[in-house]
Amino acid sequence: MSAKKAVPLDFSTFGQENGLEVEDKEKILPQIDRLLKSESVLEFFFVEPCRPLAFDTMLEKFTQYSYMWGHAAVRYKLKGQDFVVNLANPGSGFADFVSFVSPTDYLFATNSKAFRASEQYGVYGRSYQILRIEKGGVPDSQIEKMHKYFLDLQGRAERNEVVWSSTPFHCYMNMVQRLFGKIKEEGGGCADWISRGLTAGGFISRPKRFPKAIWTSLMKNYHHLRKTGKLHMVSFRRAKDAKLHISYDGYSVDDADTSLHSHKGPVSWLHWLSATPHWNLEVYADYIVSVTPGTNKAVIEPGPKKPYFHTEGGLLAALCRIEIEPVLIGIFLLYLWNLSPLYYLAGLGGFFVAARQTGHWLTFDTLTAFATMLPVLAPARIISYIIGFPSMFTYIVVFLFWHRCFYQWAS
Repeated sequence: MSAKKAVPLDFSTFGQENGLEVEDKEKILPQIDRLLKSESVLEFFFVEPCRPLAFDTMLEKFTQYSYMWGHAAVRYKLKGQDFVVNLANPGSGFADFVSFVSPTDYLFATNSKAFRASEQYGVYGRSYQILRIEKGGVPDSQIEKMHKYFLDLQGRAERNEVVWSSTPFHCYMNMVQRLFGKIKEEGGGCADWISRGLTAGGFISRPKRFPKAIWTSLMKNYHHLRKTGKLHMVSFRRAKDAKLHISYDGYSVDDADTSLHSHKGPVSWLHWLSATPHWNLEVYADYIVSVTPGTNKAVIEPGPKKPYFHTEGGLLAALCRIEIEPVLIGIFLLYLWNLSPLYYLAGLGGFFVAARQTGHWLTFDTLTAFATMLPVLAPARIISYIIGFPSMFTYIVVFLFWHRCFYQWAS
């Protein structure tokens, strides 16, 4: 009697709604817990970015820049419940504003309910860098406060008291509109809402505008737990054989550089130095989960587990600890303005041209820094003439005000 032949898998539906899923998906997360010999109570998901494929005009380049920050979600366990809180743009028609979904479904399921809770579509659409705080690392009281915030947010969304802001630029526009009474609804993107929940729980000191900035803040606040085995990092790579959801038409989710499994993203507008050690977060991973090409089987392999640079010596770590970038930017801008406003405007124009030609995020960062100082530097020079103080003294006072208001807000 001949052995029964295995039926070949139909990869045409791999990763599609109600299509082929990763094999033994229910066993993957428990297996990670066993390897780490711990059980997490809080996990932050940094979802690596996607990018539009075509950006010919300046407006399109700015849009491409705005969407390259990635996505944020959070998983936590409380009173026997275990779920991922995910925020999405309800206007897309593909997902709800606030969703509570099981972590296994969020990462590996293809059923309609799981897809309705996410615009990332698990490992079939994106790669994830997950920072885990293990049991005993944080008190349950903090998680309860965060949970209460997300439940309240879900209720506000149902009452249409909040709106979705697709990019950091839209977040700022929402704040300006609310300031002048044009709208009443509070706006925010994924990083805004997730970080507000983490702030409510006391895990970070203030909300963040950018997803990777949440990851770096949590790592800075809790890196000491790594010594006691209560902080770990796990990387989930996108299954490249999976078929992308229709919402990714016109977008790239994999980097052309084959040495990287996905796109990377900067930390924040003004965190330039931090972009280097935080560019590829996978180097800090204890384990890497990937789907073997040609199969639907996930494998778990040891990661690089590089020591977090922030805890090491060296000039870069020291400068990143004090977040010196905006200070240096401010000093440079003040120097240019004190020489001549024309020099300042010439520099602004130069970076505008560079941004238009290259579309590179660093030139956009510089352009942003220059542009945001312009509205306050001109009045500062007028004030210095009126009150009789030396112009540089007035500039320094204005710069400290700008640093406090804009930088803290933008980061």
